Formats: sequence, structure tokens, C-alpha cells
Amino acid sequence: MGITGFGFHIIEVPSNCYSTELHRHYYEDECVYVLSGTGLAMISDEQFEITEGEFIGYPAGGMAHTILNTGQMPLKMIVVGSRLAHDVTDLSLIHISEPTRLRRIS
Repeated sequence: MGITGFGFHIIEVPSNCYSTELHRHYYEDECVYVLSGTGLAMISDEQFEITEGEFIGYPAGGMAHTILNTGQMPLKMIVVGSRLAHDVTDLSLIHISEPTRLRRIS
């Protein structure tokens, strides 16, 4: 009953926290739309400042990614991803150079 092919989540990332561990999906697509706040999207070795109205697409098999909330207020985002019966996610790419509060948002 209803939509089963993708997940839709509204998340809030506290100030100075990451949205997730640095990761990549081998089979699932994922995208993010920023509702409010400011952040830094880290995609592979590149960094992009993001703010309200920004959209980021992460294709299956693409580069590792995460988002850091760089503002004082919560970073509020819509996260959408395909929900396949099987996916492989690589978390072995974690290389955060400074001590940072890392918080899983689910």
C-alpha cells in the first residue's frame, strides 16, 4: 500500500555535526534538498557551501559524501533515496582530520 521504491525523510542536523558518516552507495541513488540553514557538502575531496534552496544529487556508484552543519542553527534538509532490496554502502572512507562531534541522524 503506497510508495515503496524510495524513502523520504526530513532531517535536522545540529550545529557542528555531520549528517552521516562519510559514505557512498553502490546501488542506490540519493538526493538532498536544503530547507534551512547552512552547511558544507563534502563530495569525495571537494567541498561545497550549501544553503536554503540548494539541491544535491548523489548517483548510485558515485563518490563518497556527507554534509557538515557550519551554521549556528539546525540544518534542515529533505533526504530522498531509492530503497532497494539490496545495497552496499562503503564506510571505510572515513578520514575526518579534526576532532568533531559525529552524530547519526536517522
